[in-house]
Amino acid sequence: MIIRIPLDDTNSRVTYRFPTLSEAKSATQLQSDKDGSFDSSVYKSSDSLKVSDEFNKLTAALIPSSIPAYKSSYYSYPVVNINVTVPDDDKAVVASWFGNSSGSSQASDTLVKRMTTVVLGAINTFYTEASRIGLFTRPFKLGYALISSDSVIVASGETVVITPNDRAPVMTIRNPEPNGNQLNTLTEIRNTPCELRVSLPPFTIPDEWKSKVTELIFYTTDQTSPLTGNEQVTGVRTFAIETGNCPGWYYPRLSSDLVKEKTLADSAFRIIGRVPIARAVTGLNDYRLPDERLDLNEFKSYPEIKDVPSGGNSGNTEQPVTPLPVGMDVQTFALDLGLPEKEKRVRAVTARGIFSRHPDNVSVVLYGAHHQPADTLLGSSISSGNSAAEDAGAWHRIAKSRGPHIRLLRGVRYRWLKVEISTPWPARIDALTFTIC
Repeated sequence: MIIRIPLDDTNSRVTYRFPTLSEAKSATQLQSDKDGSFDSSVYKSSDSLKVSDEFNKLTAALIPSSIPAYKSSYYSYPVVNINVTVPDDDKAVVASWFGNSSGSSQASDTLVKRMTTVVLGAINTFYTEASRIGLFTRPFKLGYALISSDSVIVASGETVVITPNDRAPVMTIRNPEPNGNQLNTLTEIRNTPCELRVSLPPFTIPDEWKSKVTELIFYTTDQTSPLTGNEQVTGVRTFAIETGNCPGWYYPRLSSDLVKEKTLADSAFRIIGRVPIARAVTGLNDYRLPDERLDLNEFKSYPEIKDVPSGGNSGNTEQPVTPLPVGMDVQTFALDLGLPEKEKRVRAVTARGIFSRHPDNVSVVLYGAHHQPADTLLGSSISSGNSAAEDAGAWHRIAKSRGPHIRLLRGVRYRWLKVEISTPWPARIDALTFTIC
């Protein structure tokens, strides 16, 4: 019997592995913003306080996230339904895009206008929904500083460019359904919305400043739009993606260099996070920005910073880094495969999704238990009355593989199963298939 178990937040957890600071610096190119002169200010800068060197060691991480309304249990990227009404004269054109006709592939002006409206509208709505829940989708600049009780910046770190995605998304078409005057598609928006988290080690400030410094603030520019506003969707073309060639909506996209130039040219900073100094000096660990998941669509209403210093308060100009993950681990909760009372002998397990299949890159570990343990992840300190050690002891490791498959298993039957999967990032583990007897 083969049983497929889709993986989601209810039965598994994903954690990401990040490079060390030195590894991230060699792998990530961040642009320091050295031009920080502005007009009359809301927060003025004196940059006169000399803080300990630890203040310059901010690190930031982009954590891949998802928007509930766009989440797919099958595809790696956000998905949305895009439907276009096709004029009679364009039916053969649309059919040719999907290999159902050998006619002309040139769309009429009417069809171009309709496709442009719905496809670019879908992109902008996606950006809006991500920003509404505090997720970043486009490049921006990030800085941080200490301010005094009279709203003067007295110490600051480097300003850097952070790039969740460097271009407008490729819009790949899944399950196209051309049907008369209607083209219905499930479209994958190839853009990863990300949480922004920052960490800062404990630091010290001189005694004479302790009563004057009130907050650590984080400020950013608005996210740079990779769209010009003049794009037109002219048809469907073939795009090369991880799994091969795939049709997608075609529109001209700005290069990553042009998007970066637009980001570097932006100098309108606003505050997206505030931390009381008493908490800040003890250090921050994976602190989420913006504060309280502020709606990033309201960015222009946030407090403005018009005089941003270049940073480096104590002579240390080492830049913080914003690494993307280098790997990901998926751990399931206790699984009964829909047969909670039956002891199951597993013959094979396969990880399903989009990820590297090379044996050196992915591993799968299978565990079994005779009685239902606390519904926790392996190694968790949270349990239902049992200690972590007792909970972990209830699980027996059955097998470990190099690659996405565990095969040819023999041995004891188990009622409950758990699986751990490790793979490089980017990747998406969508499901597990079990062969049982």
